[in-house]
Amino acid sequence: VNNLVKSVREAAEAAGVEKQERSGSSLTKSYVVKKAGGRGRGKSMKLSCGQMGVQLMKDGEHYKTYAYKDLEEWATVSSTGSSDDSTHNRLILAKRDRNGMTTEYITEPGDATKIAHDITRKATELAKAMRAAKKGKKSYDEAAASRKKKAEEIAAAKAPASAAESGSEQPAAEPA
Repeated sequence: VNNLVKSVREAAEAAGVEKQERSGSSLTKSYVVKKAGGRGRGKSMKLSCGQMGVQLMKDGEHYKTYAYKDLEEWATVSSTGSSDDSTHNRLILAKRDRNGMTTEYITEPGDATKIAHDITRKATELAKAMRAAKKGKKSYDEAAASRKKKAEEIAAAKAPASAAESGSEQPAAEPA
């Protein structure tokens, strides 16, 4: 996991990700949001897009994390029905395991769109880092298999030579 986190950080730095706020081990901007319904409705929270998921803080303490791998989709809408992204003030998160149920957060106008872009960017960075880590593991496994094969070839090459050396050394029969 540490290598994955390092890979994500390196990918983010290579992509020129803006370092706006340090929150734990992730570098991201925080947004003030309110839950639109259900338990905790109307309570002010801080939302940030971390390296592994969307993190919510309530009263300065961790409230909830939505892992990117668990999010099926995310969208933004405007309370006024406008299609202009700068007026979108509702962020909708849908988890894979909730049978289509969504969680909605109210933001300042335009922040929902920024958050959705941050989620997309961070989820893409994470996916790239995971593919790179998987490829690196594959390369390691391939190198190990190659070393094993070479060792077997060397052992096989030595086997006939050592059999000839340790075999009975009878003088060659002279032709009659």
